[in-house]
Amino acid sequence: GSFNDALLQARKLPQIDPERSVMNRSAIAVIYKQWVCAMAESNDAEGIRKLLSDASEDLSGEEIEQVRQEASRAEEYYRILRMLNEKAEEIILLDREGNISEVFAEIPALAEMADRYIDLGGNAPFIFGQKEGEQLGYFFSGLDVFVVIGKLERTGIAEGEATAYYVECLGTEDEYLYRYTSDWRDGRPNGYCEYSEMSGGMTENRAGITMKGVLSGGDWDGEVEETYTDGETYTITFVKGYVEIIEKEDADLNLVGYNKGGNKKRYYSDQEASHEYGVPYMYYN
Repeated sequence: GSFNDALLQARKLPQIDPERSVMNRSAIAVIYKQWVCAMAESNDAEGIRKLLSDASEDLSGEEIEQVRQEASRAEEYYRILRMLNEKAEEIILLDREGNISEVFAEIPALAEMADRYIDLGGNAPFIFGQKEGEQLGYFFSGLDVFVVIGKLERTGIAEGEATAYYVECLGTEDEYLYRYTSDWRDGRPNGYCEYSEMSGGMTENRAGITMKGVLSGGDWDGEVEETYTDGETYTITFVKGYVEIIEKEDADLNLVGYNKGGNKKRYYSDQEASHEYGVPYMYYN
């Protein structure tokens, strides 16, 4: 009804050019474009077809074609949006069921659809899907993709307990997967955290580490238990993301360091003696 009323008012507008009715047609074309977008959002393809067939009363052939193109773009936009919501709900369910590897397997398809959504005018960060009170927040930076599942604010930032999945793409064989569950405040994970990192993506040659401890503003703080895929387990004490190496061994291949308390920790040769450790997190002012 509001579009019909607007159309009636637009037909009464004064004309700049009596031969072409420039202002009149311009206002009417805008209304038609908004109208088809509203129909696309409600998935009313038949309504769009009928509206375009009746548009010759108000618009020229060129203007009708412009409205038709706008309708096509809007239909694609909302089609992708519906698919994203469905995919997000699938991923939320997989996360709830503890199917971590399947969540990571679904993220590339989500990212591909999100790229198309952005091409069509969507904004990021954004929220998709909702299942049993939980939502999926999607973020990206270059080739990296970040998904957070939990109770999210409008900007996609978690407040309270949420699980984050982070995919860092450094090439076909150099894909790093991160997952952690923690309490979030101001876009940063805090409190007790279970964190896992896997290099090599989902290939057979993957290797990784699991860390359990307490985060403060996204950084490890206190005793953290680390377990590697080769079975080695260490306990190391962090002070706001930093740990001090007291001794070094086999510096060409790796560094073996000790906390002041004597707990052993392995470091690789490309790491500095005083290295900051934390987990990826999102923060928006």
